[in-house]
Amino acid sequence: MKPSFRSPFSVCLMALFTLTLLACSEVEQPPMTVEPSSFRQLNAGPIVGVKGEIGNYAWLGIPFAKAPVNALRWKAPVEKQPWTETLQADKHGAVCTQNAGVVGGVPGELGTITGSEDCLYLSIYAPASSPEQATKQALPIMVWAHGGSNTHGAGSVYDGSRLAVEQNVIVVSINYRLGPLGWFLHPALNHDGSDADKSGNYGLLDILMALEWVQKNAEAFGGDVNNVTLFGESAGAFNLLTLMVSPLSEGLFHKAISQSGGISINSVETAVNYIDDNQPGSEFSSQQVAAYLHIQEGSAKDIAEARTIVEQQNIQQTAEYLRGKSIDELYNAYRYGQNGKLGRGVYLIADGYVVPKGDPYEMFANPEQHLKIPILLGSNRDEAKLFLVPNPAFVDTYFSFYRVIKNQDHYDATADYLTRMWKFNGVDRIASALYHSGTQRAKGGEQDANVWAYRFDWDEHARPIGIKLDKLIGAGHGMEIPFIFGFTSKDEFWTKLQNQSNKDSREALSRSMRDYWGAFAYKGNPGTGLTNSGKPWLSWNGESSAAMKYMVFDSVEDGGNRMAKEIVSIASIAADIAIDERLENDASKCAMFAALTANDEKLWPANHYPNLLSGACQAMPLPGASAR
Repeated sequence: MKPSFRSPFSVCLMALFTLTLLACSEVEQPPMTVEPSSFRQLNAGPIVGVKGEIGNYAWLGIPFAKAPVNALRWKAPVEKQPWTETLQADKHGAVCTQNAGVVGGVPGELGTITGSEDCLYLSIYAPASSPEQATKQALPIMVWAHGGSNTHGAGSVYDGSRLAVEQNVIVVSINYRLGPLGWFLHPALNHDGSDADKSGNYGLLDILMALEWVQKNAEAFGGDVNNVTLFGESAGAFNLLTLMVSPLSEGLFHKAISQSGGISINSVETAVNYIDDNQPGSEFSSQQVAAYLHIQEGSAKDIAEARTIVEQQNIQQTAEYLRGKSIDELYNAYRYGQNGKLGRGVYLIADGYVVPKGDPYEMFANPEQHLKIPILLGSNRDEAKLFLVPNPAFVDTYFSFYRVIKNQDHYDATADYLTRMWKFNGVDRIASALYHSGTQRAKGGEQDANVWAYRFDWDEHARPIGIKLDKLIGAGHGMEIPFIFGFTSKDEFWTKLQNQSNKDSREALSRSMRDYWGAFAYKGNPGTGLTNSGKPWLSWNGESSAAMKYMVFDSVEDGGNRMAKEIVSIASIAADIAIDERLENDASKCAMFAALTANDEKLWPANHYPNLLSGACQAMPLPGASAR
């Protein structure tokens, strides 16, 4: 059986999983009533919000930048002029343009494009207070960057009411441009624009603009603008960690929480060049996409002819051509050669202005190249299971929705090693780099308590109509999110994982995790939680292999919250695969090595593959090896 795994941002797998296992739809909410005492006078203009379900106040759908439409498409966000009439912030703003129907995204038929280019909105959740009380509070501010592969998702999916009230903080959820509208670096665009315009990193610039808006306006909601925690999951965490090494982030946030994140920065050549250039670009680089547009409209029959057309145009003509394309035309270009599915563009680009060039892990190891702020890094024990669920090599599907694992041992082993790589890249490598950079330790070698880590292990899911979600998903990717927000989401994806039998377990763990997150927001140290009722969460100690490294979050029945010390290395993974009895023979073990190579050839070089397993893998060539 051959393992197959796409990147953590695999939209296709997430979409298949959503459609056929759990519905992806948000329960329609009743209209909310404006609360007069929620009136606030902002620098941006007067505003009034609503009362939330647990007595909090919420201000929904606040514009934090001008609509990035028409001439502002593919430009850095522009500050919106203050409004004069009172803004009635009683409903969320439009979601950003995206593929509908995927987990963490928005409802709609899979394969359709939904949302709007006019989407730069944020929502704020706070404990109820009068305007006069709010200005005296100076509460920590927690800004949430949603996940979704940088292709889908929305801040409106996440209700920060319970987190805000129980931890006495201000929660801000934000939108940012996604997909080819959020990341698109083409040499014909913005040739006379600012460095930010030329960067191609518009989604990152949107997050920075939202943080700037918070600095200018959050005091009116009771927030302390000198105590901002940026937290995010998956793509949101990847973006957060990228902003940690961006010089533009200085002063905009003072703490960071990365949930199932990592850092993977692409070169300008990857983002721009044709695939047959001397420095080849991605299959969906900006110039490849421009060629696909010409082919799909019928003005060119192939890439070569499309290149000829583009080369005959001047820069202004090419820019006008690209800006003149409709959303449907633009997205259809990403379906070229994909049998109707959407191909993945290039995100998080080392343009040299928003995102510096170089190895990001080396930047984290250099005290002069990253923000010197407290950071909390975490991953889930079974990250990869969510991406294996729709793979027929591992799971049988009956009646289009009922899923049964073929071989539990093999399934668990495959998920285990792919997940270990996630932890290695997103937690252990970064924590170690920060620790040894010297910025996270006091003089004399003592830990300066600025790096914390965790692993989320809770897996007691419901079994709707007998589907073993606890075995299929376990402590999978994204499963910690409802625990942080206190199960406020009405999305069916989350609610079908919950039932009465697991309520006590999940509520107890959720309270504990929110308490730690709140303490970190207040003090930059999770300690024993905001109420001092938890076990001590020790900071990352990189002095020896015996030192404690991270907190494990789990139910009391499965061991409860506890500190652990095991970290991941490439050598330990290779050694464990070689002796893993869950992988029944050399073929299975070599297939596991092949999957790791396909997923990250920098860390698992293809030319090392034949020597693995004492040379046994030489008899089982890598898929596509002849083309290397």
